[in-house]
Amino acid sequence: SFDAMPIGRIAPEQDPEMAFWNACPVLYDGASPQDGAETRSIVDVWGYSAIARKTVGAGSLHVFGDPDFFKNKNLESVDAYREGNVLFADALLTGGLQ
Repeated sequence: SFDAMPIGRIAPEQDPEMAFWNACPVLYDGASPQDGAETRSIVDVWGYSAIARKTVGAGSLHVFGDPDFFKNKNLESVDAYREGNVLFADALLTGGLQ
């Protein structure tokens, strides 16, 4: 689920090139990845999960707390695109995210 608390347009500490326009925290039940949890945060912003991943069978489900993450302004706009978002989308679609 999503928390109704907007964390806004920010760049996560893990990758300053990646941006979120309208992020809200992703809420999920799970333990830490070290405990072998099936659900874990893969991108955190200010201590809140902005993108979470859940193992489902041989694949996975990714939940994004920003409905604008895959919009053209983040991926294709000459004035506003973020290289980190493009590289993240490429890794997601080609199986490069673990």
